[in-house]
Amino acid sequence: MPIISFAVQAELSTAAQWIDLATTAEAAGFEALSIADHPGSTPAPFVALAAAAQATTRLLLAPAVVNAGAWDPLALATEIATLDVVSDCQAMLGIGAGHTPAEWTQLGRAYPSAIQRIENLEAVVTAVRRLLAGEVVTSNGPTWRLKEAMLGWQPSGARNVPILIGGNARLLIEVAVRQADVLELTGLGRTLPDGHAHGAQWSARHVDARVRLAATSGGRRIRLGALVQTVETSGDRRSAAGRYRSRLATVLDEPLLPSVEDLLDTPFVLFGTETEIVSQLVRNLQRWGISRHTIRAADLTPIVGVIDRLRNPATPVP
Repeated sequence: MPIISFAVQAELSTAAQWIDLATTAEAAGFEALSIADHPGSTPAPFVALAAAAQATTRLLLAPAVVNAGAWDPLALATEIATLDVVSDCQAMLGIGAGHTPAEWTQLGRAYPSAIQRIENLEAVVTAVRRLLAGEVVTSNGPTWRLKEAMLGWQPSGARNVPILIGGNARLLIEVAVRQADVLELTGLGRTLPDGHAHGAQWSARHVDARVRLAATSGGRRIRLGALVQTVETSGDRRSAAGRYRSRLATVLDEPLLPSVEDLLDTPFVLFGTETEIVSQLVRNLQRWGISRHTIRAADLTPIVGVIDRLRNPATPVP
């Protein structure tokens, strides 16, 4: 079976906290460290990741995810190529279509439709891939233009920096199959009026449909991941799922709320003892092919124990 792995998405508060988290994650066996990119609301991701590179040797370092609508491809390719150099090839590019209206409007741009945002995502990723491959690129996007653009400074030559596309829309999944190395499913539905919260499409049938689409779009097989919203180690999975559903009810109307059964059978939340969580991860892999899970920094400690159990060949597999 593919190796089940984890990335940790964290926020930057102090330099000491950030470096400690990076070294802890690497020592614990995490695959990657990521940081969100919400222009105006989060620190500059590539600066933070470059700092983490000085304290780690194998941890993949990724913005997760940049808003394709807030970057022109040459600037983005320059940032990720620079990170790859200073990290000695630990860079990974996480990118999404950009769902938050303010991230467009504060740059003086109209908020596009979902289809337009995803079309722009593909155009940006295509241009970035070509630039990273050492090509000279002339290309037009909805809000950017490249004319004979290139990365002529790369001291070690071109490298195939892995690309992760995150999202849940059907059209985005088709783009990811064409363009990405990893598709990170979020299970998020339509953006709610506040511009940040989403509906939750977390039922097994929703995941089944997304995975089938990924398997039948273009003939390429890419790695599948899931964005995990919460982890709770508990001796009573059902009660933990019920408590989390109550928390969701404060932001989601009843028609958008996943049921307790959905929460017990979805890759987007993890509940139970360490052994039960390991069993759930194995089911995610066997049913959907999901081998990579991004968790929040607040959930790092329980996942360290899960990683230890996954490393133990005596771990029971259902």
